[in-house]
Amino acid sequence: LDVNQQVSVLNVAGSIYMMAGNYPMARTAFEQLLAKRGDDLAALNNLAFLMAEHVEPPDVPKALEYSQRAYDVMTKNNLVDANVLDTVGWIYVLSGGAKLDQGISYLDKSIAAGEIAEAQYHYGEALMRKNLPEYAKTSLTRANELIDAKTPVDEVLKKKVEQALLKANKMLGSGAEKQ
Repeated sequence: LDVNQQVSVLNVAGSIYMMAGNYPMARTAFEQLLAKRGDDLAALNNLAFLMAEHVEPPDVPKALEYSQRAYDVMTKNNLVDANVLDTVGWIYVLSGGAKLDQGISYLDKSIAAGEIAEAQYHYGEALMRKNLPEYAKTSLTRANELIDAKTPVDEVLKKKVEQALLKANKMLGSGAEKQ
């Protein structure tokens, strides 16, 4: 196989491993892909996500490095990718402190670029960290609508959104009666 074919195979393998929940193998495939094509937007974005969400313990600094590289590749190529903006935003949120507001800004841009359920969920979580549960609830409700409109339904994300909605309701002191 030539390099382009190898990159394609590694991209498909990494994606299949991610969908199957085999995150160590997905990470290996995407790292091998980056060794062949260091500016691959999808591989950088996927590795950022994996490092933030699917390694124990999470490696947020490494995730931030990959997401920033993905963002740089995206802007260099004059692209606007809602998934990349969501990932970089979420990782800034996970970084906490002063980076929380930066994360919210990237998540705003992601939602403007192409509304995806993940960005609405991450935005809702970020707003709860800012102690803004009423706004978080709006975003989380929208995430649920986007999830339900997609086939097949992403059950893992749906569960996360539902848990976040419960948390927002608890923060509001409203319980279930205000849903």
